Amino acid sequence: MPKPILSIGMIVKNEIRCIERCLKSLQPLRDEIPCQLVIADTGSTDGTHDIAEQYADVLIDFPWVGDFSAARNAVMERCEGEWYLTMDADEWFEDVEPLVSFLNSADQKNYDFVSSVQRNYQNKELTDYGDFFVVRMGRMRNGALRYQSPIHETLYFTDGYQGNTVVLQKVIQRHDGYLALTPEHMREKRRRNMPLLREELAKKPEDLRLLVHCLQSADDMGERREYVERCLEIAPKEKANPYCSVSYQNAMMFYSTVGENGKVLECYDAWQKLWPDSPLLAVDGEAIAALICYKM
Repeated sequence: MPKPILSIGMIVKNEIRCIERCLKSLQPLRDEIPCQLVIADTGSTDGTHDIAEQYADVLIDFPWVGDFSAARNAVMERCEGEWYLTMDADEWFEDVEPLVSFLNSADQKNYDFVSSVQRNYQNKELTDYGDFFVVRMGRMRNGALRYQSPIHETLYFTDGYQGNTVVLQKVIQRHDGYLALTPEHMREKRRRNMPLLREELAKKPEDLRLLVHCLQSADDMGERREYVERCLEIAPKEKANPYCSVSYQNAMMFYSTVGENGKVLECYDAWQKLWPDSPLLAVDGEAIAALICYKM
């Protein structure tokens, strides 16, 4: 078997609803490119393990330790490819050709990360969705590529190398996991996430990315207000941080929810002065501000 160009890594638990769809969607990619599929099962009891065993080149059992990066890094340690791609069981590809073309191109040697589209479906007919750019693929660089943060984990290089990122907008990982979540499941997910986020935030109290995730996951409105205020204090000092605009977006949404219309418009004005060219401001900021002006 030739050395794989691409290693595909997954962590799974009780994914019988969707795992075979995901694994079948990877087969055209595996037919075109020398690939390796590595899966870690963190404790399935519904038959997921048996399905994974039929497709995986490497299948390991990894006890859940409350840390997504630990599980993903355990997968990466078994990977031998030049590139690494993360897939979740509730995701799938319909067209792998854009990814195949990139991996077969000479241009791929100029990049270290791939930013692609995650398409989050919002109805069962798969007609309503939101698209987001995500970095789910990186060059292994002899084991330097790893995940960091126990939740909302991100790829990085352990030797400090920053790397170059290419945007492949035609590479689309389709995702319907949110459709299977009831309001109670969402609450359970937030309750699971918040202890991990608080623990990480205690180590990095001025990390805007973590503060935004805490704001989005907290159930208690008083706690959410605290995160909003901390975001607005830190964001003006970090103009290059993409989470600055996201901080103002979430602050406007929070103040709108609690009926503090004046603060919504204060956030809008500050956002305009600091990042007037922000696409997020042009879409969400303008829409929220217009709605509040209409209400007032």
